[in-house]
Amino acid sequence: MKKYEWIGLREKDNFSYIKGENPIYDTNCHNSLIISNLEEGVIKGVSNHALIKNSGKNYLIPITKINEIIDLSKEILNESKVFYKKPKSIFEMQNLKDLSEDYIKQKLVENYNLEIKNLLEIKTKKGKNRTYKIISKKNKEFMLKYQGKNSELFEYQSSFLEGISFFPKIISTINSLRYISINNSIYALEEFVEGNKFPLDMENYFNLVGKHLALMHNEFNQKNILKNNLEIVLAQEGNSLSESNLNSMQIDLKINSNNEFFLKEIDSFPKSLGQIVNSFPNQIIHGDLNKSNLIWNENNATIIDSETIRFSQRIKDFIPASLFEGNLNIPSYTPNSLKKLIESYDFYSNQKLSEAEKTILPNLLKFSLIKSYVIYVLRRNLKDEKFKNKIIHNLKLIGGEINVH
Repeated sequence: MKKYEWIGLREKDNFSYIKGENPIYDTNCHNSLIISNLEEGVIKGVSNHALIKNSGKNYLIPITKINEIIDLSKEILNESKVFYKKPKSIFEMQNLKDLSEDYIKQKLVENYNLEIKNLLEIKTKKGKNRTYKIISKKNKEFMLKYQGKNSELFEYQSSFLEGISFFPKIISTINSLRYISINNSIYALEEFVEGNKFPLDMENYFNLVGKHLALMHNEFNQKNILKNNLEIVLAQEGNSLSESNLNSMQIDLKINSNNEFFLKEIDSFPKSLGQIVNSFPNQIIHGDLNKSNLIWNENNATIIDSETIRFSQRIKDFIPASLFEGNLNIPSYTPNSLKKLIESYDFYSNQKLSEAEKTILPNLLKFSLIKSYVIYVLRRNLKDEKFKNKIIHNLKLIGGEINVH
């Protein structure tokens, strides 16, 4: 028997567990789940349904019938080993071709008429991320950053951010473009921001973040976004709170042992968690406002990594801001931080959070923590008790602060 019997694959907000060839999702397919133990080749997804194929029996179940889907999936998967493929966008980013220093310098001269004295690739704990610090021969400093492969999306993001005070300026090419193309990928040159990763006044950190979050949202909402299909282009690429994702999380928890605590937490969520969040008004949000994306000069912050800009619900910006460690470490919740964030946000915001938004936020934090555990431990087939125990500790902290407002 092979080490891995199944393949798990996420494509936007569709998820599949299969033994055969990769599933195909229709262009408009969303919120679907496929489970098939038949090595029969291509399987087509259906929106808002779970398609389950088990030894000649076919089931097509509305995606909202979570308990029925979970019971069938547990019977079929039955503690099988699953190899989880990385989503296409993540795989592409982590497997970009190496760029020589001379090639980058050539592209900067050709597109920006910029002669380079020094060039340094910035590395993270996850390895290379194709971000370069540039020092010109005139001693001006810039950042050259990989921005994905969707030029239309980047054009909308960068044009929307023009005039927004919290973001570094994107430098236009000599042909007035906001990006250059390298190996079929998008790169942008922007001002280098000097500063620190933390404010000097750490005791006041979450008050400061709440203030900046509110002021950023104020500026976003002052811009006219109801033109040129901006809402459509910036819409989330998949909904992390879709029923298909909630189902897949519970499936992964159930087919792995000793996850009763997390399953009990999920059972405590409102049954319509995703529907509640999706009912809130949409607006432009940053999407990843964790500590590593805030560069501080005393108590003033510049916000970076704008490629996550999306059209979604504003409370989603509170999640990375609250889970302090950001993307590179185990998520960590600081006691009373959500309360401080909300109070500061409401003080500076032109539109305070509603009671419904405040009430749902602790559950969103819990959901995000459990999702991190599923992705970074179960789906990577790691045995990391430290990660697991810290997530459980944070879930308990949040549980003790249900009435944050």
